[in-house]
Amino acid sequence: MSAKQGRLFDDLPMPEGMANLVKIAGSTRQLDPEQRHFNRLTDQVRRRREELRLWQERFDRLRQRVTSELLPLIEQMRVAQIGLVKRIDALLSDPAAAGRLTRRRRESLEAYLVHLINPLLEECDDPELKAIHARHSPFSQEEESELTRELAEALLSEMFGADALDGFAGGTLEDMVEHAYARHEQKQSARPATKRATAKAQALAEAQQEADHALREVYRKLASQLHPDRTTDPHEHQRRTELMQKVNTAYEKRDLLGLLTLQLECEQLDADRLAELPQARIQRFNHALREQIRTLDEEKKELIELIATGLQTSTHFITRNPPEMLDHVLDHRLEQARATLCTLQERIDALTEPQRHKTILDEIASEMEALEYETAMRLGIKMDWNEDGPPVTPKAPHPARSSPSKKRRKKKK
Repeated sequence: MSAKQGRLFDDLPMPEGMANLVKIAGSTRQLDPEQRHFNRLTDQVRRRREELRLWQERFDRLRQRVTSELLPLIEQMRVAQIGLVKRIDALLSDPAAAGRLTRRRRESLEAYLVHLINPLLEECDDPELKAIHARHSPFSQEEESELTRELAEALLSEMFGADALDGFAGGTLEDMVEHAYARHEQKQSARPATKRATAKAQALAEAQQEADHALREVYRKLASQLHPDRTTDPHEHQRRTELMQKVNTAYEKRDLLGLLTLQLECEQLDADRLAELPQARIQRFNHALREQIRTLDEEKKELIELIATGLQTSTHFITRNPPEMLDHVLDHRLEQARATLCTLQERIDALTEPQRHKTILDEIASEMEALEYETAMRLGIKMDWNEDGPPVTPKAPHPARSSPSKKRRKKKK
């Protein structure tokens, strides 16, 4: 969607019910195919506008809840993460306390600290957090960034080809992905077009020209009648100025239905006059209306993608479920955030009480082993675990026992 077209869900102010009058009068049998198509297209534009208005309302309500409910929780989680990182660092830096830790618990605690601190360092360049990271991570922050970059390069090369990053001048990971994707699009567009693709592109170009012609035609007729400089009456000048603002807005948004509605308001057009328009003009109107429908559909798609991103779910899930499901998904995210915050705070409290150290450290160790196993499975790395996954808690080996058959043999002897 071009910036010139703007947001079509900002409907133009108009008299109640006026938009529904943009229709060619007559029964279906009386109208020719292009006239019937015009009526169908104007109905589709109105329905698309209403759908877009409802999606915009859902998006606005969701954004308001995210701002007032979720973002404060995320900030509390960030503060709790920093507090827990500092508490773990203090524990590991205390020779007496660290000396009482088993190797498994110490390694798991350091891995957990790095797991907590990495997302914090992505958001801010805190010298204290960087120093803690340097004390407990086997890699420096720069080395981890380089490893992440190498992994990203490998994935992009696999997705888009070995030359995906040719000509990349450097930058963030987002810049790298954008460069690879743009290069892929450029290669795709450079491929020889098939006859069918060429014919389709030509048809779209012709439809665009017809739509431009229709919009200019209606705009010029309105501007000719409504230009404020054509009157000396102050009140009429003000009225025309306001109407011309509506006309200019509709033209900039390529909103043919809005322009036709303004023609009705200015008595330049009515149902009978629409019926008398030549077929070539109705065809041009239809091209413009089809373009308007595509733009409205794109607007709706963008809103749904924004909602899906905010809720961390798929667009398919958003479109296949009723609107009230959006609140349920956000409620679930809030519940997860509260649970995470509660866990962080409980671990801060537990690590300040020596009698609770063992339980919480074993919990963290099991959690990090499960995370390591999940990452290894995702990357296809073979681990020294059985197929059921990592052990939840370490178990001491049973003492060696003689088998019953051996005991029986000893008795016989």
